Amino acid sequence: MGNPNDSSDEPASKKSRTEAPTQLSKDVENKLTAALSTQEELEKLHQEATNEVLAVEQKYSKLKKPLFEKRDKELKHIPGFWSTAFQNHPVIAQLMMELDQQILSHVTELEIEDLEDIKTGFKISMRFSENEFFSNDLLVKTLKYDLSKGDAKTECTEVNWKPGQEEKVTDASNLFMWFTATESLDDGPDEVASQIKDSLYMDAIRFFKNELTEEEMYNRDMDDMEGIGESDDDDDEDGDGGSDGGEEEEDDDEA
Repeated sequence: MGNPNDSSDEPASKKSRTEAPTQLSKDVENKLTAALSTQEELEKLHQEATNEVLAVEQKYSKLKKPLFEKRDKELKHIPGFWSTAFQNHPVIAQLMMELDQQILSHVTELEIEDLEDIKTGFKISMRFSENEFFSNDLLVKTLKYDLSKGDAKTECTEVNWKPGQEEKVTDASNLFMWFTATESLDDGPDEVASQIKDSLYMDAIRFFKNELTEEEMYNRDMDDMEGIGESDDDDDEDGDGGSDGGEEEEDDDEA
């Protein structure tokens, strides 16, 4: 086994960087200037694409909201629905301890709400029935992203613990303590929150019925990515109606 202090094992970002040449030929400078101009056009186009994608997400987030509300209105009448869905989620279940299961058995409603502009975060709201742990009937965890710094912070409603319960839950809970934590995340989005928002909440019924394994979740994500790529390819083909013409030009050249 290699020495962990050996510099050869350090990631590339930790190693010394190669300094750019201090003196460049006129030809190289001209080529860099031209390339930089093209790079700026690429960045502008990328930003335009990002803005368009965000506009689409905002549109469909509003369209989906009443459907989620309609669905969730039915689900709240199914005893233990959300507790079961959490336990059947292959990723989230790994974080759950026995006490988490007891607490989540009191969840009657789960709601995910994007912040107004979507890109800066979202809220996870849980409603609870009367229980032995705390008196709150609603707890809300808010995740806020600082896009300029690439980090995030989380906030949660203060828990009104019943006598003797705070220490008990703190020592024997994992997922619930994550939910109630207020912290800063230097390495970007919260993975657990993302799993709840984009996976568990979206496919709640299938997780309740235990129809999705971790492998199926991964394969479906890959299919979605391939679908996006195929859509882009189709657009290119639609806009490229001159492929045959290109071949004819080559034939003409050869002639």
